[in-house]
Amino acid sequence: MNIDYFVKNEIKKNIDLKYKEFSNKLCTSKYKMLGVRIPLLKNMAKEVSKSEEFTINKKCEYVTSINDSCSFEEVMIKGFLIEYIKEININNRLNILQQYVQYIDNWSVCDSVCANLKFVNKNKEEIFDFLQQYLNSDKEFYQRFLIVVLMDYYINDEYIDKVLTIYKNISFKLKEYYAKMALAWAISKVYIYYKDKALEFLKNGNLDDFTYNKSISKICDSLRVSKQEKDILRKMYRKSKE
Repeated sequence: MNIDYFVKNEIKKNIDLKYKEFSNKLCTSKYKMLGVRIPLLKNMAKEVSKSEEFTINKKCEYVTSINDSCSFEEVMIKGFLIEYIKEININNRLNILQQYVQYIDNWSVCDSVCANLKFVNKNKEEIFDFLQQYLNSDKEFYQRFLIVVLMDYYINDEYIDKVLTIYKNISFKLKEYYAKMALAWAISKVYIYYKDKALEFLKNGNLDDFTYNKSISKICDSLRVSKQEKDILRKMYRKSKE
């Protein structure tokens, strides 16, 4: 039995049509969504990674063997495997990740896979350097990938100023909805941990009206922000020209 057969069979056994209907309303992708919940997809990826029936090379090849005939769930599983294949070194893992990122076409795969890349925590410097290749990209999901990985793993004392510099530099390039929403989300997270730096970032005029207002909106959505702060922030909304 090969990996492709195993995964397709496991997906087929776990399809939830109500979940499919719900998810299709939230996420658009060229990959057909069948309707399997993410925790189950993670379990399938773990099974593949732990199986001695599949060689390391076969597992790595499977991750990067993506085409338009793949289901949404298969693409998600392949992304989770980037973390779960434990036998490969950091260089091979980053090579696979680089190949994988080019196939991301929706926020759900992007955000779920990014949140699962726990190996970043042990390889901060290498991955930070790796991410620089996406700085000048004009592709929506390359941009979102960069923003979300930085948000998930680099909002800390060591990297916060570098992260905000990248966000400032990339903000001029963002044209598409999901890239702009990622930056707004990231700034709202920065606000939780580095309020003054986030306010300075908002006030320096680099963000377009849409991203600026969405950043404030997402900050105000947080339960960790006081009502008094939210009242002040809401007065900072711009009248959009877009």
